[in-house]
Amino acid sequence: MNKPGTFLLLLFLVFTFAVPPGTLAAAPRIYEKPEDVVAWVYRDFAFSVIMPFYWDDASLTEQPEETLLLYFTDELASLIIKDRQCAEDTYGICNLDFDPIFASQDPAAMDLEITPADESNTVHVQFTYPGNGQKIRISYAVEKTPRGWRIKDIIYSDIRSLRKILGRR
Repeated sequence: MNKPGTFLLLLFLVFTFAVPPGTLAAAPRIYEKPEDVVAWVYRDFAFSVIMPFYWDDASLTEQPEETLLLYFTDELASLIIKDRQCAEDTYGICNLDFDPIFASQDPAAMDLEITPADESNTVHVQFTYPGNGQKIRISYAVEKTPRGWRIKDIIYSDIRSLRKILGRR
């Protein structure tokens, strides 16, 4: 391998394994299209499916508020933080007992597809769960905020809503 190629490979490896998740995610973003915010969530946090135990506190729901606000409305980010605090206070599970972007306690996905937003500003994500071949469909309700497009709710195929799940007492 030539020297520039070696340098690029070394840079890639250092960057991949030395930069903690969420570090890159914390930079402000303006999403041009409603589906962009959903695509960035998967871009920034899908690694949790591949390497779930590599980094501590690397999942989306464990991120600091400033990172959550890059993807979610103020209300949904606040509900995620409230549920996380409840779990810490009680040393258990409160309302959220699954990974919200994979709709599973054991997240996995293959053949993930994101469709552009429809007229109701809903972005659909579909993927196959590799363990059993089941097709999973998740709908993201997005809205334009002063900070750009943000996810205001996630609706699962069984009609559960993340906002409603997190809003329970």
